[in-house]
Amino acid sequence: MRSLLLIRGENKKDVPLGEELSFEVLLSQVLERLWSFAYKLTSQQIQAEDLFQEGVLKAFQAFGVLQDKGKFRSWIFQILHRTWISTYRKKAHFLDIPLNEDLFINNNSWDLFPWDENGEKFGEEVEVQLNSLVPEFREVIWLKYVEDFNYQEIAKILNVSEGTVASRLFRAKELLKEKLMTHAKEKGW
Repeated sequence: MRSLLLIRGENKKDVPLGEELSFEVLLSQVLERLWSFAYKLTSQQIQAEDLFQEGVLKAFQAFGVLQDKGKFRSWIFQILHRTWISTYRKKAHFLDIPLNEDLFINNNSWDLFPWDENGEKFGEEVEVQLNSLVPEFREVIWLKYVEDFNYQEIAKILNVSEGTVASRLFRAKELLKEKLMTHAKEKGW
């Protein structure tokens, strides 16, 4: 029997071709990652919950117009991002994420940085410096390196050109590298 692999990443699911792809089935495949993205954008659990709920509701209401169900993942991330821009970002309701909070509620396997044998978190300074970047840089790094979207998908989600994605990604990596080098020099590494 032929099947269609719908979503890249942790939540792969084979669905036989011809079987109706419901919103619930597709959403279940991206639910945790979509929540993580909402939390990363807002940096606060209550705002992330509101953003997540509003984004999913908008996606549900527009699901009938999505012609290629195989593009559901990038489509729903785009809706969530646009919802954030129209509702939260314009009001400047975002803060840096405190390091003692669990970035991925109820899902430790999604933690960005592993713990060493002394209980220290590898990459903690990377996380601090990443959170210090402006939202345009944070979101493009997140979508590329955590969510594993390609440039074309990121461009669609953010509603910018692929050249803008490439430029933001380059500038974000350069800025992050500069911040980390400065920190390393200050620490004498």
